[in-house]
Amino acid sequence: MHMKTNLFRIIKLGGSLLTRSDWPSNLITWVEKQVPMRNIFLVGGGLPADAVRAFDKAHQLRPSISHTLAIEALGLSLRMAEAVLPHADIITSLDDLATESKSDQIELLDVRPFLSSVESSKPGERLPHDWSATSDSIAARIASVYGAAELVLLKSTLPAHCNDWENAAQSGLVDEHFPYAVKKVSNAYCVNLTDPQAVAWRPSTEQKVQPCDG
Repeated sequence: MHMKTNLFRIIKLGGSLLTRSDWPSNLITWVEKQVPMRNIFLVGGGLPADAVRAFDKAHQLRPSISHTLAIEALGLSLRMAEAVLPHADIITSLDDLATESKSDQIELLDVRPFLSSVESSKPGERLPHDWSATSDSIAARIASVYGAAELVLLKSTLPAHCNDWENAAQSGLVDEHFPYAVKKVSNAYCVNLTDPQAVAWRPSTEQKVQPCDG
């Protein structure tokens, strides 16, 4: 089935999933159960980003240097994901996509060109260049800029008794900046990709619940 490019979802694959042997098959199973639309994947930093964090902590790098290294770490994680995903294609831009794409195709977005040379020209609040904004916020920023129909964060765990993005950030489910980055995304939610039922978590509009348990 072919889908128009104005109907697509941004899917962020959590870096903590990369070292699990079951995530590729779990991901494909999950995609097959979703409403058909174009799937654009972003890959979290995982172990490469953790190494940059540790290096930054040890050497107290300038924010501009640690930011650049963290972005490069996303490129390594992207290549790791590509190595184990069948029929995955890497794309470098959402500005020049073909008019149609197979809804079951896996397109991995290299976010480095967007962050280095595109984001500054797009409307809306730019991402901070520090550790308060990770790949969660990058995915939200891209979903907001390009008007994605959905933003899905694939995680290895979900918190309990958490009802909004602010609480989710406090629990560590998403990064500190994410509640601000996601404000203009109409449909955003998390999925536990390690759960056979792929349980989802969505923010509630009801009264806030404190605290948020991980």
